[in-house]
Amino acid sequence: MFARGSRTDLSRLSHVVVAEHDPQLREAMVALLSEHCVVIEASDGAEVLEKTADMLLGGERIPDAFVLDVRMPVLSGLHVMCAVRGCDRYVPIVLTTSADDLATHSLADQFGAVVVEKPFDVHALCGAIIEVSKDPPPRLPMRVARPPRRMDRSITS
Repeated sequence: MFARGSRTDLSRLSHVVVAEHDPQLREAMVALLSEHCVVIEASDGAEVLEKTADMLLGGERIPDAFVLDVRMPVLSGLHVMCAVRGCDRYVPIVLTTSADDLATHSLADQFGAVVVEKPFDVHALCGAIIEVSKDPPPRLPMRVARPPRRMDRSITS
């Protein structure tokens, strides 16, 4: 269980992205978080990336934290997490999921994110955001690019 912390600890985050395909759950999360910071809401992963890109192109910085549903239409929360990590390796990310999936937890650990399983108490969500924003995520392993293989044989039809 995450340390609950004080909900006022969220006030140090100025912009938080909330991406959830379920409108009622998204509305509840936005209502809670908007008491403490500006909330950018999205219903799918593509919308998250579009809004984040618009912020960057407009001269703003990347949001202070992301709360991403793992299973969303168009692009999943995992896809968005990978894209965000390509822009900023240290932005806090919380993944929400209804599936207790070992692969999701493993990938989240690898990318320095925290997983909160649905159904969750909104205070647990706040605790997770506070917890993941305390310390920067671990350094991601850099993969060494291999040169493409040469094909020595000719291709005939």
